[in-house]
Amino acid sequence: MKKFLFLAAMLLLACLPLTSCGGDDEPKNDVTTTATYMLTFSQDLLDACQGTDGGIFITYKGKNGENVKTAIEKGKTTWTQTVTSGFPAEYGVRFEFSYNSEGLEKLTKETYNLICNMTFKVKTSDGRINNYERNEPIINQENVAKRDLKKVLDANKKSSKGWRVSADYNVTSADNLNYD
Repeated sequence: MKKFLFLAAMLLLACLPLTSCGGDDEPKNDVTTTATYMLTFSQDLLDACQGTDGGIFITYKGKNGENVKTAIEKGKTTWTQTVTSGFPAEYGVRFEFSYNSEGLEKLTKETYNLICNMTFKVKTSDGRINNYERNEPIINQENVAKRDLKKVLDANKKSSKGWRVSADYNVTSADNLNYD
């Protein structure tokens, strides 16, 4: 009997290293993500879009994936928004470039540089993601003839950029997020 108990105890001890303390690799429930969207616009793009019936409209993923729509203020060449959400998270921006139909006729230059660039940064509260940054061109059309402004703006009317921050701390592109 002693031999049986000894073998059972040895078998039990041999199996202990095969088990783990659950949750070691799982993210903590109190981890949050903070993302910053930074957009820059060329003055030519603003001139072509902003007016009585045009504009640049942004729908961005806000806190916990909520869609928030805003318009770029007249004359502002930059827009920045910081959002904190739960973890894992989805972040993104949809751009709507709407030309000012009566204003296009009033533009005086022969060619325009339609440029919009975006910098996206994200970090987690536990520091496991600390320096993730992406620079993305949204529109990069230089020397667009005045007669072609409508065509170029229509081609870029609704574009988007997005990212997912997964439970295993990977940040991946996600340009197919829902903004409606």
